[in-house]
Amino acid sequence: MQGSLKNLELPNLIDLIRQGGNDAAIYIQAPKGTATIFLEAGNVVHAEYGALTGKPALRAIFFLQDGNFYVSEQVKTPEKTITEPWNALLLEMLQAMDEIQATQDDNLDDNSSEDKLTKENKHFERLFQESGLGFFAIIGIDGTVHLFFSANQNEINKDIIGSITATLFTSSNKALQELLGGNLESILVEGEYGRIILSTIKSAQFLLAQIPAEENLGIALAWIRTLKEHAHDFANTSI
Repeated sequence: MQGSLKNLELPNLIDLIRQGGNDAAIYIQAPKGTATIFLEAGNVVHAEYGALTGKPALRAIFFLQDGNFYVSEQVKTPEKTITEPWNALLLEMLQAMDEIQATQDDNLDDNSSEDKLTKENKHFERLFQESGLGFFAIIGIDGTVHLFFSANQNEINKDIIGSITATLFTSSNKALQELLGGNLESILVEGEYGRIILSTIKSAQFLLAQIPAEENLGIALAWIRTLKEHAHDFANTSI
């Protein structure tokens, strides 16, 4: 397999190779020379780029915007420097990219609030696509849906979700205040087809996400925490 990172992003390329569950190496022609990612039985176990190895090398490779790659199968890794499962590793890499991007955005004084909001929407969409969640929404206490992404856009009515969720939040929060004297932080509801999590962002706004039954709960909650952290900034920008 060979191609360009312009046409196939690195996370998607790695996912394609992982499906085969084989040993393989991805070679990328990059500005600082050849960048290499090694997989063993479908898991990323080592990376090299210039003088970097392991996760620092993988992080640098993730920042590559362009480059030609080719994949060689049945290649043994020279060493193992990465032990995390791919989902956790991917989340860590994306968070590192987001931190750098946020720093760069802060340094651009001429960005309009509309431009920043558009970038934030695209940022949320990219995180959602990688997360494996069924849907993700930021909803006002009045049921207004400020942001919504779904893996099945045609099957979910976001307005109905907004109104039902607002009712759930209000009634649950009142019950919690009466019972424990505190405000609602999060609710996790489990059903036959997965889980729904409702979590407060600020006093009048909250996050709603659906975790499919086949997704790992711990990893999904880590994705939701990341989305929630960015939702605080989104809430301050959009409301």
